[in-house]
Amino acid sequence: MRKYSRLFAMVVCLYVVTLTNTFGQEGIDDSQMRESAASRIMKAHGIKIDWRNTSLLDITDIEMRLNTIARIKKEHGFVFDLEKTSLLQLTDAEARMNTAKRLKATMNKDIDWREYSLEDLLSMEHGLSQANTNQETMTLPFDILFPPAKQKAMGLHKLTQSEKQELNKHIETLLIAALQAGSQQITPPPLIQTGSPVATSPSSVIESKIDGEFEGWEGETIVKLMNGQIWQQSEYYYRYHYSFMPDVLIYKSRGGWKMKVEGIDKAVGVYQLK
Repeated sequence: MRKYSRLFAMVVCLYVVTLTNTFGQEGIDDSQMRESAASRIMKAHGIKIDWRNTSLLDITDIEMRLNTIARIKKEHGFVFDLEKTSLLQLTDAEARMNTAKRLKATMNKDIDWREYSLEDLLSMEHGLSQANTNQETMTLPFDILFPPAKQKAMGLHKLTQSEKQELNKHIETLLIAALQAGSQQITPPPLIQTGSPVATSPSSVIESKIDGEFEGWEGETIVKLMNGQIWQQSEYYYRYHYSFMPDVLIYKSRGGWKMKVEGIDKAVGVYQLK
């Protein structure tokens, strides 16, 4: 899946850098690469690296950790200590934060990413995706609906397995009913072609084109429009569809804003960055 492409790219990068560093010890001069990486770190983060006495692998690891820390701070407001956090820990934390953010947009409920593993969060997201597709069944593990710490605080840890299953079914029924109620109230309007008049007020409907190529929805897709606005996907949805400068229609729904892109049937939840 595309959500893992960044992590895969990091692993490949580290592997290539390891080989480069090994060859450097056998006579290939990598000083220019080390100096260039140190210069990038200084420019982006204001941290000076002694590149003459630091291996290319170590400099690359520092740069990747700094970039991830800066990205997490910007997107989620969390600050990590460079000296105390490995690249693997940062990557895992960022993936959990991103998934929790998508879940919040879907469920309209805060999800504490620190209480769940990435696997649990992705399982929850998958369960909600299935519920949106088929609102007759939903399967969310009890430990996901109620983290162990919450179970103890609420006294739910005292329940028998059968009692937990009954409570689980009841909650799933309520969630399905909420999803069905929401889908019945939201009826996306048809795509309005460029140049046609807009019946509703400009404050509730925005009509434009995507500025350049569009490759579909990837989970957190950022879309730049010809009118200068920038929007980011907030709703869980994955769909590959390539088009060039397609028409878009953005309109208000009960839960926020929806974007309908020409060529894709589903209107996807978005929020404005600019």
